[in-house]
Amino acid sequence: MNKILSLIFFSSLLYSCSVKQHADTETRLEVELDNSISPSFKEMFSSIEIIPLETRDNCLLMNVEKVIPCQKGYFVFDNLKPAFYVFDENGYFVKEIARKGDGPGEYQLISDAVTDEKNGKIYLLSPYGFLLEYDWDGNYVEKIDLPIKPNYYSMAILGDNENFALWSCVESEEDGITIINQHNHALVNSYWKNDRMLDMGLPTPFYVYNGKNYFASAYQSKVYNLRADSLVCNYYWDFGNNGIDDKKLLNYSKIENSGERNQKILQDLENGILPFAMDGTA
Repeated sequence: MNKILSLIFFSSLLYSCSVKQHADTETRLEVELDNSISPSFKEMFSSIEIIPLETRDNCLLMNVEKVIPCQKGYFVFDNLKPAFYVFDENGYFVKEIARKGDGPGEYQLISDAVTDEKNGKIYLLSPYGFLLEYDWDGNYVEKIDLPIKPNYYSMAILGDNENFALWSCVESEEDGITIINQHNHALVNSYWKNDRMLDMGLPTPFYVYNGKNYFASAYQSKVYNLRADSLVCNYYWDFGNNGIDDKKLLNYSKIENSGERNQKILQDLENGILPFAMDGTA
């Protein structure tokens, strides 16, 4: 292999923080951000496996946004190129699914990609309001138009294998999460109203853990169980004096100019006034 990008897989989480259970079943996870002692990988994970990914002229990885393991290898989504690649279990390049263009099965831009191994399907999400569906071999199937929104940044297939969840960064009076039936593509539900400048801090708010779907925003400490009919708070982070309360977030929302509001958020992050921002594995 001429050039290598390594995938590092961590398994069996060992490290834990303090956990307390509330009467309303929301779990509180207490973390002291001021603690200068960082746990080592050995404390957090029981095993680490490094798999080098082959790179060729037709597979130049620029910025890996997502890696999806499957039975025979790995799907890799590069959000800068953008492209969706297939590698075998040893990290050797197999093929690229889809290509840029204006024809059937082609795209100008994709913001996310998911796989449905159970039903043998692959979906690429365009921020311009449609999905491209392919079969497991990468053959184009169809284009699926989505409800009109100014953008679509992220998607997930819910655990029921019946619905898509799609996330858009929209104004506070609009619903940011849209639920679409996977089979007939009908609108099922929509919810989550929030200041779009606060949501912009986390463009990939969906993740899966132990077979369940979750949703989290950038500066709010709650993590929700993502369902077709609702969001249910599953747990929340308690950072003590380094927490971000609703009053602080409301002060940003009072800045009417969105550009100024975003600049203020970025400055406060840089200066430590906003002590944290969640990432996609919150």
